[in-house]
Amino acid sequence: MYKKTTIAFVLLCVAAGGMVATADLHDPTRPDTAVAPPVSAPVTRFVVSAILISDDRRVAIVNGQSVTAGDRIGGATVQAIDAHTVALRFQDKIIHARLKLTKVRE
Repeated sequence: MYKKTTIAFVLLCVAAGGMVATADLHDPTRPDTAVAPPVSAPVTRFVVSAILISDDRRVAIVNGQSVTAGDRIGGATVQAIDAHTVALRFQDKIIHARLKLTKVRE
């Protein structure tokens, strides 16, 4: 039993050491002067995929991100969340992004 435990411990240590060593490897295919990708322009389309309204909070999923009133997303500020729409202030205009409802097949 002692021998099996010792072998298992040694194998575990070797495997863990291999994982740590690979984390510090340099990627030879990446240039040394790699530049961060350019900052994308503000989003001009807002897709609401879910809205959650409870007694104490209102949350919406806009462009895949969870937001509440006052949050910023894609250059816009969330003004209000209603049952079917999210009001956003974007470029000094109020946009009402409507929740896309999909019919569930019965």
